[in-house]
Amino acid sequence: MKKLLFAVVPLLMVASACQVGVSMWTSCSPAADGNPFGTDGEYVLACQGGEWVPIMTIGEYLRIRGGMPTIIGSLPEQPSRIAGGDAHSCARATGSGRVECWGANDEGQLGNGTEDDSSSPVAVSGLTTATSLALGYSHSCALLADTTVRCWGVNDQGQLGNATNVGSTTPKAVVGLNGAVAVDSSHEHTCALLDNGGVRCWGRNNNGQLGNGTTTSSNRPVAVLGITNAVDVAVGREHTCATLADGGVRCWGSNDEGQLGNGTRVGSKTPVGVSGVSSAGSISAGKQHTCATGPYGIVWCWGDGSVGQLGQGAYADSTTAVRVKGLVGARQVAAGARHNCTLQSDSTLRCWGKNDDGQLGNGTLDKANAPVKALGGNYSEVAAGTYHTCARAAGATDWCWGFNKYGQLGNGNKVSSHHPVRVV
Repeated sequence: MKKLLFAVVPLLMVASACQVGVSMWTSCSPAADGNPFGTDGEYVLACQGGEWVPIMTIGEYLRIRGGMPTIIGSLPEQPSRIAGGDAHSCARATGSGRVECWGANDEGQLGNGTEDDSSSPVAVSGLTTATSLALGYSHSCALLADTTVRCWGVNDQGQLGNATNVGSTTPKAVVGLNGAVAVDSSHEHTCALLDNGGVRCWGRNNNGQLGNGTTTSSNRPVAVLGITNAVDVAVGREHTCATLADGGVRCWGSNDEGQLGNGTRVGSKTPVGVSGVSSAGSISAGKQHTCATGPYGIVWCWGDGSVGQLGQGAYADSTTAVRVKGLVGARQVAAGARHNCTLQSDSTLRCWGKNDDGQLGNGTLDKANAPVKALGGNYSEVAAGTYHTCARAAGATDWCWGFNKYGQLGNGNKVSSHHPVRVV
């Protein structure tokens, strides 16, 4: 499978590989013009000693350079992606662009042409070039290497983006969408980040979560108003947020718990600025809260904090960004319905918030209003579902924990777990 390779100027060498963790890419050689830099779609990479080494995220690069890099070639594929939905999970298979899913399948969200639940992974039909995944309540989407998106599952709100409201048990192409570099889904809508910094969304729009100034749902992508320099997008239950190239964050949609972060509880059908955030990196949205990483791996959260999901050491909401207590070194943040987990620079996980089903993975069922360490280590990616969490670990193994009524932990049974269990 081909990956996109972007030109990067030598000034990026001031960054160290330790900023983003260990290298997990195959051998390399500099481009024909001598340029030793590239990217896998998430990190800027340098060809050092014959191996690709990640040195900073694309978002960091964009803040330095002020625009998208230029495509110059192809790269060996990156590690698999993993994603969590409401009651299902999916992962990109190691060594290919194939996708496997497991868990609930009542709407065909596993993508294997059936509506049968599965407590172990099943192959999604027809996908061979997927680069990343995004799961909603009962639908799933994959970004492909050709910068298009395919979705499958329930479609009553147009969340598949194929210009119909008819569900599908196999992947369908999102109409009129090219140049996508990232995709995210939640309850009943989906959004894609484009290579020109724009954002397109589709699906349910009852609270303006599509960001086009209306509350009319759409079964095809619509442009988010006023967003031209986005570097990341995060989709919550009925709100959406984007990180901008200048490090700011804008959100739109429902705001009953302050999840837009603008100091009010008034919803907005167009993007509004988040207060108290600068130099934001990774961003993720939950049911009614949002979190983003910042400099030195700090994390901010805002919105509903009733079960500790803001991580500030209290059970309280905040309509502006508050810093997660005692947390530094976060490389990625993943938000579930009412819990969050971060991937740390030492390849461990920290989680906080609701824990009734063991979704924090620390061996207890106690909620936490500040980060606790999840069991295990050597993780390279984390994904949060509604009431469960999954992570990719060393050796390309996948682990999940939390609620398992529909087999979303993928370990061959339907028994919930408050500690990581291996996906079979």
